[in-house]
Amino acid sequence: MIMPRADTYATVSADAVTIVNPFIVRLLYTLFVLPSDVTLTDIYSDHVLLSRAYLMPAALFSGALIGILIWGVLLYYGRKRGTALLLVLPYGLFAVFAAAVYVSIHHIGIGLLYFCFWCWVTAESEDGAGRTAKKRQESRGENAWSTADRALAVETAAERMAGAANAVRCTAVLLGTLATCVSLYWTGAACKLDIDKNYAPGRHEAAFIKAHHLDQYRMMTGWLIVHDEEGNVSMTDINECQLAVNLAPYFEHNLFFNFNGGTDEGNYITHIHPSEEETRRQYEIWSREEPPQVLWMMPELSAVYGGTVTMRDYALVYQEGGWQVWKAGANYYESDIHVRRELLEETGLRPLR
Repeated sequence: MIMPRADTYATVSADAVTIVNPFIVRLLYTLFVLPSDVTLTDIYSDHVLLSRAYLMPAALFSGALIGILIWGVLLYYGRKRGTALLLVLPYGLFAVFAAAVYVSIHHIGIGLLYFCFWCWVTAESEDGAGRTAKKRQESRGENAWSTADRALAVETAAERMAGAANAVRCTAVLLGTLATCVSLYWTGAACKLDIDKNYAPGRHEAAFIKAHHLDQYRMMTGWLIVHDEEGNVSMTDINECQLAVNLAPYFEHNLFFNFNGGTDEGNYITHIHPSEEETRRQYEIWSREEPPQVLWMMPELSAVYGGTVTMRDYALVYQEGGWQVWKAGANYYESDIHVRRELLEETGLRPLR
């Protein structure tokens, strides 16, 4: 199995942050709840990372039951069409890998895409009864089915469709109908939210920055800091710069001196997690340089400058909310821009509060 580098966000995030859900819970989700969550339910939605998402036990249990029901239907048709191994082996590897490393909320779509691919392959595969009769035909060297073979195939198919097979077929029709209706509802609700809500404030932020020429000043963006249940810092990632790439399409250069060294070639998220020593050295470098004149997304100034530079030196001049649309709902977040108070007159800005 190919694993991510040890210093990448994929592995560090599963080890360094406060883990709410242990491996066994994440595996339960990826194996059994995920099939339900991509078709019928909305259990995992309150946090980007599965390891830190709040999964209600009752919802997790009910989602697992629905997932097992879905698995039963898929395995029945997979066994009938000879594609069961194609379903179990690749998806099982994906589920174990995702639970062991990390899962972001949008990664569950990988599972849905694979299920769709498998259904397509299965629909194009030949039924087991037909394969049996065909093998008999080929072994005899005949070009057409004999009456006996045809009768055998019909009898075998009839036996398979009796009893439990009818129940599986009804369950498949019910689940498919519900999944289609739910998917249509999610699609319609998401489209409406995309139209009504501002899901990406980057364009408005860029227009504000250009209008007041803030890109000509020394800008700093915030970075990822995770606190444990007691309020202590459990992880710091200065490379994870809180959606700084949202502004990248609107400018020809990297706006932030602390985002990948401020280089234009590094205007993207590297997913590389620096060590504590690397973070400490970078803090020391920033502390010896000129303090930022513009702040975006509330950087942790005390970690770099101690008490010499604080948020009291800056004024809030811009604030706008955004909505992360997910299925039929949306999560709200805010982005802020602060400017040093002595630059307010020069930039023609007024504090919002």
